[in-house]
Amino acid sequence: MMYNIMNSKGLPRDIKNFKTANKYFVVPLFRLNILQLFGAGFIFVLVRTIGRKSLKRRYTPLEYRKFGNKYYLFASRGKKADWFRNLKAQPEEFRIKHHFFWKEPNFREVESTEEKTNLFKDYCSRYKMASKSFFGYDSKVDSIEDGDFEELSKFIRVIEFTFE
Repeated sequence: MMYNIMNSKGLPRDIKNFKTANKYFVVPLFRLNILQLFGAGFIFVLVRTIGRKSLKRRYTPLEYRKFGNKYYLFASRGKKADWFRNLKAQPEEFRIKHHFFWKEPNFREVESTEEKTNLFKDYCSRYKMASKSFFGYDSKVDSIEDGDFEELSKFIRVIEFTFE
């Protein structure tokens, strides 16, 4: 049975600890190109947005996945993800540090339930360990056909981007 992320209660303390670790450890190492030297640049990007209220630069390390010639970011907290809300408020300021370079991507929000469902199914079939921690899909127990990906796609936000 897939974990129901929509009904889970994330502890505010856990989210605060995660943000603190990102702010004081992950983001500085990413900005100094240290994490990329250890291979983190192959599954993570550093996203720069402008705060919707503070108007300050905000940096968020995010896992990305490539399907075909397009890249995808998943907002697992849905509309509550700060980076996602900042992106929606000021899309012209969106930048991505991919490997060692800052880039200005072409992007769009994937809104189609069918398209997101197909992405989630592909994600689960290709990245079994990541899909277990991301939204509770266990390939040993769950079947891709039985997964409630349509319900999940209503909650999770997906950003598709390219560097063309």
